[in-house]
Amino acid sequence: MAIHNQVQLITYPDSLGGSLQTLNRVLDEHFSDIFKGGIHILPPFPSSGDRGFAPLTYFEIEPAFGAWEDIRAIGAKHDVLLDVMVNHISRQSEYFQDFLRQGRRSPYADLFLTLDKIWAGGQPVQADIDKMFLRRPLPYSTFTIEETGEEEQVWTTFGKTDPSEQIDLDIHSDKVKRLLADTCLERGSNLSLIVSGEHKAEDGFDVHQIRCSYYSVLNSDDDAYLAARAIQFFAPGIPQVYYVGLLAGENDEEGVRHTGEGREINRHNFSIDEIEQALGKSAVQRLLALIRFRNEYGAFNGDFRVLEAASNEVRLEWTKGDLRCTLHIDLSTNRTVIDYVETEGMSVQFEV
Repeated sequence: MAIHNQVQLITYPDSLGGSLQTLNRVLDEHFSDIFKGGIHILPPFPSSGDRGFAPLTYFEIEPAFGAWEDIRAIGAKHDVLLDVMVNHISRQSEYFQDFLRQGRRSPYADLFLTLDKIWAGGQPVQADIDKMFLRRPLPYSTFTIEETGEEEQVWTTFGKTDPSEQIDLDIHSDKVKRLLADTCLERGSNLSLIVSGEHKAEDGFDVHQIRCSYYSVLNSDDDAYLAARAIQFFAPGIPQVYYVGLLAGENDEEGVRHTGEGREINRHNFSIDEIEQALGKSAVQRLLALIRFRNEYGAFNGDFRVLEAASNEVRLEWTKGDLRCTLHIDLSTNRTVIDYVETEGMSVQFEV
């Protein structure tokens, strides 16, 4: 798959119409010329929790979403990226269930980070834990092995339950490399590596996520939203648009109340009727026009500059040969204008 410097959609498999088949139809009917950078489908695999992020296996598609044929149908018209969590797997997976039965006798035991791989004798060191950025009160869970009755402690970065539903994988294990990376690479995938520095600011600020929709955090102000999107699209890199933001979706407070999960505030599933209603919003039509410009204008494959500007302004520019596009934003009014040169040399102004 070639990498295209064009706008990419991020969506859950069931968030735009309820299934992969419907997603394909929505893309065909409403966004056929929009996502030339590809479709990033969040985990479509069978999962025991966390909206797909506790996968049972990476080799099947959750039947409620569809089948591999549906992924291939989308891939016939778009580049497709699938989320693969190389750091954890479901507690209900066949691999961990076998470990729970047999313990260290399991052929899958080395997939997991038992605490003896981290600390001598498998005894946690509180001084080390105190230095960690934690997503749970403790970064490990304790399980009882069925055959022996012995307790095993394994690393579990994520999960709301105790013991956790999401079991970390040992990325240094040859079996993990074979299970995930090698298998995926053999099927044409490539890998994105993440390098992390210190986690917490000097003042102690340690918020990991601010949960909201993009549109709501900008006070549902169309001009502010489009100004923010223009800055995103002009910044170097491949722009990604999350499906809720595509439809100028607002915070789903009902989803949070219904599930008790804070992240549901930005995970609303849109029905076909809701999608069609959202397409009538001015903010959505303006965003689609901006995406088309970002996809098609050739200067975005050239050189980037941040231009001098007043304290209440943003000015960004891309140039390639005779092509040039300059973004002007007045942050006091959120008026957003792009000046660009057409291939014939004529200067044009696009008010976002």
